[in-house]
Amino acid sequence: MESRNTPSAGGTSEVTPLPECGVLAGFDVDSRRALAAAGEIRTLAAKSYFSTQGKPLDEMAIILSGTFAVSCQARGEIIELAQLGAGEIVGEMSVIDPQNASAYVRVASDEAQLWVLSASRFEAMVERDRTLGFQLLKAISIRLCKRIRRNSDVMLRTAEKNRNVFLDMDY
Repeated sequence: MESRNTPSAGGTSEVTPLPECGVLAGFDVDSRRALAAAGEIRTLAAKSYFSTQGKPLDEMAIILSGTFAVSCQARGEIIELAQLGAGEIVGEMSVIDPQNASAYVRVASDEAQLWVLSASRFEAMVERDRTLGFQLLKAISIRLCKRIRRNSDVMLRTAEKNRNVFLDMDY
């Protein structure tokens, strides 16, 4: 695990802010610095898992570098859901609504670096700085809304395709 804290000339440590990309676009430098201090930086090797479907997960992460493959298992078959890169967020549902992980999230690159925030640190951060907490919750909500809209579109297209198959059936 790598630290983002570096000593400054005055002997105190200064926290390096998280990069302004993806989910953190629009966060000012002080907010990104406060987020960095609230969580931790974690480096994962190739093929390592951030989450395992059906297993407890109590942390979220923002991908700082590398690529992750998101998949799930249904009826014995692995279904690839997405490839995620820098700036994307994973595990966000677990800090809002603690449940078992809904998907496998595995490093697909040589290695990957994440900023990780546990559910307890998330709650403490929101309590300590409600403005930053609101800003992070809003960013998470926007990502979740995009995923819901994308999934709804896929479901509607699938329903329409299935409907056409039934209409073409011979009786």
